[in-house]
Amino acid sequence: MNATEDPLPPIKKPLRLIPLNSMASNTQSGPGEFVEFFGRPAYTQSGPYQIARKTGAALISLLSFREAGGQLRIVFGEPWKVKQSGDPERDLLEAGRKATSDLEDKIRESPA
Repeated sequence: MNATEDPLPPIKKPLRLIPLNSMASNTQSGPGEFVEFFGRPAYTQSGPYQIARKTGAALISLLSFREAGGQLRIVFGEPWKVKQSGDPERDLLEAGRKATSDLEDKIRESPA
């Protein structure tokens, strides 16, 4: 599927916010792009970005970190929107780069 194909059936209820659990992957599964992740190419699925671009919904990152004693700390990022220029493929690639860059930043903050 490319950026110009419609990945969604008609949506009956408007989406306002899409939780985005970022994951850099080393395998291709589903539509996506390779983006740089800590200096190496990593496959990033574009499905959430396609949905957000089509619906105008904001994306928000959701990350979990394991703390001492087995506790999980959940971190929510700031909401952001996928650009809607005249170039859908570029918009999706930029969204993947942004989400991956945000993930790198959070990992650098809590590397262990």
